[in-house]
Amino acid sequence: MNRSGHHATSVLTMSVPITLGITHSLPWSVIIASVIGCCWGVTAPDDVEIRYTTDSETERNEDGSETQVSKTLLAHRGVSHDVLIWLCLLAGSYWWLFISPFALTTWYQPLLKGALFGVTYGAIIHLLADLPNGKGIPLFPFGPRVCLHLWKASENQALMCFLLFIATTALSVKIGMGYFELSMDWLITMKHQILLHAEHFSQFLINSADQINLLFHTYIPDLPR
Repeated sequence: MNRSGHHATSVLTMSVPITLGITHSLPWSVIIASVIGCCWGVTAPDDVEIRYTTDSETERNEDGSETQVSKTLLAHRGVSHDVLIWLCLLAGSYWWLFISPFALTTWYQPLLKGALFGVTYGAIIHLLADLPNGKGIPLFPFGPRVCLHLWKASENQALMCFLLFIATTALSVKIGMGYFELSMDWLITMKHQILLHAEHFSQFLINSADQINLLFHTYIPDLPR
C-alpha cells in the first residue's frame, strides 16, 4: 500500500482509539492526541527507515529525464516492520494509558500517553495493510517473514481500506457493547442496592413509629389506641 492509502486507513480505523478513550472516561484532549498519533502511526514503519537521496546516484525515466535515486537508512520492511516489536510497543502503550495510574503530574503527560498509543496502534494498522502483498514483513527480529501473496503493493488499496474499516468498526462495536453491558450491570446493581436501602429505611420508620406509640401509651395510658 502506498502512502496515500495508509493515510486513508488512519481515518477509517480511528474508531478503536476513540471508543477505548470514551469507555475508559479519558479526557477528550487525550482522545484527540491518540487520534493525531494514529494519523502519523500509519506511516511510522516507513518513516523510521529514514529515506534520503544522493546527488551522485540517478536513474533514467521513460521520457529520458533523470531523477535522484531514493534510498533508506534501514532496509525497507526490515526491522521497522517487525510485528513483535510493534506489538510489544502497543501493549506497553496500552498499559501506560489505560492501566497504569493516570497521574496528572504534568499537563503534557496524559497527552503523551494518548499520542504514543495512537502511534503504535496506527503502526499495527500499517502492518495489516502491508500483509496481503508479495513482500513479507518479519514476525520478529531475524525471524521468518509472513505475507499473503494476494496482490502487489499498489493494488486493491480501496478493498484493503474497506476490510480494515469493517474489522476495526466491528472491534469498536464489541468494545462499546462490552462497556454498555458493564454499565447496565452497574445500574442494575445500584437499583437493587437503592431498593434494599429503601426497604430498610421504611422498616426503620415503622419500628420507630411503633416505639413512639408504645412510649406514649406507657406514660399516658388514657390515650386511645
